[in-house]
Amino acid sequence: MALKSITGVRDGVSQTVLDNRPGDTGSIIIHVKAEDLLEYFQTDDEHAIIDDSLAFVIESRYDRVDYFVIIRSGSAATSETQPYTVSRSVFNRLLVGQTVEFEVNDDGEFPTIERVIATP
Repeated sequence: MALKSITGVRDGVSQTVLDNRPGDTGSIIIHVKAEDLLEYFQTDDEHAIIDDSLAFVIESRYDRVDYFVIIRSGSAATSETQPYTVSRSVFNRLLVGQTVEFEVNDDGEFPTIERVIATP
């Protein structure tokens, strides 16, 4: 998996809340764009996990909160990426850099990962 992201929508305007991705040095980082949420993460955290209390804080600020993962498919030379919407529980389960097998529902604006079949 290449990246995890949370987007909040308020009054029809979409804003990125955070990205969890490889940094410039290759280490995995959490880039929190909503600065007042920085207190919920340690500087050495590599994987964004959203517990119930943090989900409540995020969801209270927006009309809608969307959780996304971007999956890279194919070999490194021919890889393509595809964004998928996921539930918060799937978002928490998947880690950046991890290989994953999953089932997809293609009935929305973005395909949705319905079920994770396997992770290492």
